[in-house]
Amino acid sequence: MKALSILFMIFLLVGCTPQAYSDNLTKGKAAFNDGDYSKAISLFEKAQNEKETDEISSYIKATQLLLDSEQATKQGKLDISLKKAKQVVAMKGNDSLLKRAKSKAKSLIHKDQTLLSQKKSLEKSIKKGKALLANNQYDEANDVLNKALSKNTLEHPAISEQRSTIKSLIKQAVNGAKTSASDTEQTAAQPQKSSSDSTKSNQDTSSKATSSNTNTNTSQQEGSSQSSSQSSSQSSDQSQDSSTNQGTNQSLTQEEAVNLVKQYLGVDSDDKTIVQYDHDDGQGNYIIHVYEKVIDDPSTGVGHSVTRGWYSVNKKTKKITAQ
Repeated sequence: MKALSILFMIFLLVGCTPQAYSDNLTKGKAAFNDGDYSKAISLFEKAQNEKETDEISSYIKATQLLLDSEQATKQGKLDISLKKAKQVVAMKGNDSLLKRAKSKAKSLIHKDQTLLSQKKSLEKSIKKGKALLANNQYDEANDVLNKALSKNTLEHPAISEQRSTIKSLIKQAVNGAKTSASDTEQTAAQPQKSSSDSTKSNQDTSSKATSSNTNTNTSQQEGSSQSSSQSSSQSSDQSQDSSTNQGTNQSLTQEEAVNLVKQYLGVDSDDKTIVQYDHDDGQGNYIIHVYEKVIDDPSTGVGHSVTRGWYSVNKKTKKITAQ
């Protein structure tokens, strides 16, 4: 009888759970439910010091993995976060705390995968934007980069670097477009200035010629009657020669008109500038188009043209006028 009493007492001592274990376990679960994983781990470890059980070991492991996963996500270490969260989902056991832990882990996995998807999308847009900028396609680059930001609106440390890079590239695209437009305007203005200078030069030459003729006529009037007679005879002969020459003059060909504009602008054979006949204006002039071709895609040769100017060349007088 005495032996049975001793055995019963031993059974009670072994089977009883320490109060400290139960208290810390209960408090740990409450901290876990509040999302305070650090506090929960501390309480679970206190309970484990009172009594080592599979239950408390699994709680500590699941909570620590969730804490590590959350911290990795905040730091932008998405691969590490995913790895930790997936370990929680793979744990054995389905009591209330582990079910909650697995549910939280699945939420972290979804968040990490969304961030990874946005990160890859932004990096792809960065690569495409840089390629467009390298080809001076500023408007196209700006469009691609702005769409990337509007599509991937999530603000997070994991993608902050990519978003910052895209914003910087957008500034480059905007500034590049402004510079390109300014250069185009200056290039278009140069031929017009040249034409104006040429017109002024022709007027000065004509004025000098008129002044010279006036001085010559005055000198001839002051000469002897014999000189006047000879001058009159020579003038008559010159008039006949001029009339003959005008009768034999032929209109410029389109090719000759193009060559005149090339000479006028100083375009060499190796120059990228293209001088090309476009049409007749119906008033005795050839209309010549001057432009440059810009290659947008070297692999396909597709590009666009940038006009430098339009010029008319009179078929009879060969006069060149900027349009």
